[in-house]
Amino acid sequence: MKNKQLAAIVIGTLFAAVTQLAIAKGPNYTYAEIGYINLDGDNVEGNGGGVNISYGATDHIFVKMGYAHFNLDTPDADADRFQIGLGGHMEVAKDIDVLGALSYVDIEFSNGVPVSGDDGYLAEIGVRGMVNKKFELNATVSQLDVGGGSDTGFGIGAVGKIAKKFWLTGGYRQFQDDDEGELFLGVRLKL
Repeated sequence: MKNKQLAAIVIGTLFAAVTQLAIAKGPNYTYAEIGYINLDGDNVEGNGGGVNISYGATDHIFVKMGYAHFNLDTPDADADRFQIGLGGHMEVAKDIDVLGALSYVDIEFSNGVPVSGDDGYLAEIGVRGMVNKKFELNATVSQLDVGGGSDTGFGIGAVGKIAKKFWLTGGYRQFQDDDEGELFLGVRLKL
């Protein structure tokens, strides 16, 4: 009799654990996304596209990588931006995480200007929260230091589910000193 009770308890516990894993809890840190980017500022204007990848390496650590290509109108040039970083996150309330990340950033210019580039870092702190299982809101404050210049940015974004693993994503980040805005609209595949 005790073996049957123990087996029932174990099966019930496993069922509860699997059920809890199936329910979306908090934001997902393993995904790939692709999208359109628009830049608009005092010193730069243009359009382009980008790819971002994030990998939740542990329960609290993620690695992120990104590439973007821009066709700039002001100045008349092309630009490529590479980014790789490491971040951490912690749940502070049900379905709400605070996060921080530090990334290396490399920007290369070509086609219209002598091939040149700048590198530096991007530090971010922010919050991500699931409004429900199909909709996330996020906000960040960032410090960008590239090529000897430093600027503070503020960003907001949203992610909404459109299919089993596919989500629409959008965000806007505004940098203060250069008065530069960056709009991103894309599709995210949660892995």
